[in-house]
Amino acid sequence: MKIRKLLSLVIDIVLITLISLSLIWALLINKMNIIDIASWLTFIVLITIFIVSFIDLIINCRFLFVGKITNSKFLFVSKLIVSSASLVLFLSTICYLQFNNELYNDKNFFFINLIIHYICPILFSISFIFLETDTKHKFIYILYSPLIILLYFAYVIPLVATNVFSDPYGFINFTSSHWFNNVLICLLYVILSFISSLILYSLNHIFYMLYGEGESEGNLKRLDLNKSQIIVDEDKTKEINEKDDTKPLIYSEENKEEVIIESESYDNKDGNEKINKNINRGKIYHITYRSDSSLWSVKLEKGKRALKLFKTQAEAINYVKELIKTQDASYRVHSLKGKIRKI
Repeated sequence: MKIRKLLSLVIDIVLITLISLSLIWALLINKMNIIDIASWLTFIVLITIFIVSFIDLIINCRFLFVGKITNSKFLFVSKLIVSSASLVLFLSTICYLQFNNELYNDKNFFFINLIIHYICPILFSISFIFLETDTKHKFIYILYSPLIILLYFAYVIPLVATNVFSDPYGFINFTSSHWFNNVLICLLYVILSFISSLILYSLNHIFYMLYGEGESEGNLKRLDLNKSQIIVDEDKTKEINEKDDTKPLIYSEENKEEVIIESESYDNKDGNEKINKNINRGKIYHITYRSDSSLWSVKLEKGKRALKLFKTQAEAINYVKELIKTQDASYRVHSLKGKIRKI
């Protein structure tokens, strides 16, 4: 998970840097008019990529430096909406604008065009597909996908109609005699945003199923992980579990909470007095993720110490399954957020 967060952090920094440099280059070097820039769909897409990348950057830094996981529905939906708009922008450029607009073929505009219409949209979409896989989100979120497209048309159409902006793409001015064709083109953009979001969500879900270690939204109870857990030697664990049943078990103060004890009596060999015999019954093992070490821990329900740590959740589950074969015990698996998974 740390690798995914680190990669996401790097991509966020790259996107923020490229967008900032592109806007500076366009305004200072190419001396473009800010009003003309604001009339492009590219402008609102780049601004939203910048904002969402900055928020994601803060969240990734929080995880890498503090160890706290933030799986925000708002961030996922925002990334889905912006990725969808970015993909629509990329398709518009490569299929139409690149061949029908003189600006896009200007040599002075070449590098900016490459960054804002190709590199940034593709990079942001790739980041969403491959790296936003910590939590399974609802399919219904694709309904939000046209928001940026609708927002763009909502503020550009009135400004074009009142001559504040010039029509940047040739189909924004609804005061012309071809207004019906313009409506169809705008509707096509909305449909494209739905289709692109469906593709993006599906690919993201596939990679969540393959590599994601999180859990669905709003699943069961959250567990507060104890960061003071320490590793207990495996041999000591086996020694506790395999103690001779003919002798009473004595537990120290530090590990008395790790077992559930029932009392039973038996006859001492040296006499007829009865001695209490402690037997482990009804154990519950918990498999949890430790963000401080990026490892999966196995511990008893009331235990303060981890019995063993593993690199993957699957290894921890296999270890517990072997333990409970000879015990009256069960286990619970927790997601990265601490929620108990259904077994």
